[in-house]
Amino acid sequence: MSRAKRSILAIGFGLAGLLLLVSVSAVIALRSDWFREKVRERITREVEETTGGRAEIGSFTFDWHSLQAEVRPFVLRGTEGSGEPPLFQARSVCVGLKVVSIFRRKVDIALLRLEQPRLHVVVYEDGRTNLPQPEIARRLNKSAVEQMLDLAIGKFRIEDGIVEFASKRIPLTLHGEELQAQIFYHGLKPRYAGQVSFQKLVLGGSAALPVALDLDSAVAITNDRIEFSNARVSAGRSTLRADGAIRNLSSPGLELNYR
Repeated sequence: MSRAKRSILAIGFGLAGLLLLVSVSAVIALRSDWFREKVRERITREVEETTGGRAEIGSFTFDWHSLQAEVRPFVLRGTEGSGEPPLFQARSVCVGLKVVSIFRRKVDIALLRLEQPRLHVVVYEDGRTNLPQPEIARRLNKSAVEQMLDLAIGKFRIEDGIVEFASKRIPLTLHGEELQAQIFYHGLKPRYAGQVSFQKLVLGGSAALPVALDLDSAVAITNDRIEFSNARVSAGRSTLRADGAIRNLSSPGLELNYR
């Protein structure tokens, strides 16, 4: 065997050995307490920076075989007083991950499941709410625009949920697919605006619908108003197009134009 061939074989075996070592090290790291704690810290940091609230995580588990992380329970506190219920809490939050590209470090959310979530939004007499101000809003100047959320979820499920908003209590159970949300914060006139879409949404419980819904809509949220425009809702062979707003959140009223 020539020297060149031996050199090529040596390089090949060396690369194979290096790849094996990296693979074994990755498996050991994924199964370690160190990795779980790092994921736990990253979840807490990302949630707090995005929402501006204070996250509290109970027990945390990560199954490296299925790439599923579960938090039990999960609490997010806003600006409510110490004696008030938190802005959001859930008995369990399960997130299934899908690695799209190792080299680009791109990971999608294949599954999001919430068990017994409770969203508690308080509207005070002066129009303020207990919704916190995200870190982006605090650090940007008034003329700046920055992306706050870029979310894509393959399948999502909410089980036995409750939304409490302006003293109204709404039970919520649903599941759907292909949830996408891109939300930007606009500093000039403080508001959140972007695009939200999902497919095959099925409502359960007392609000059950006989068909699945698809939705694609532009949204904008200010202190006391939620606007939606160019909304397209499809169910079976029927399609509804609408523009409108929910105004005066302390005593909500609906404006709606639809086709």
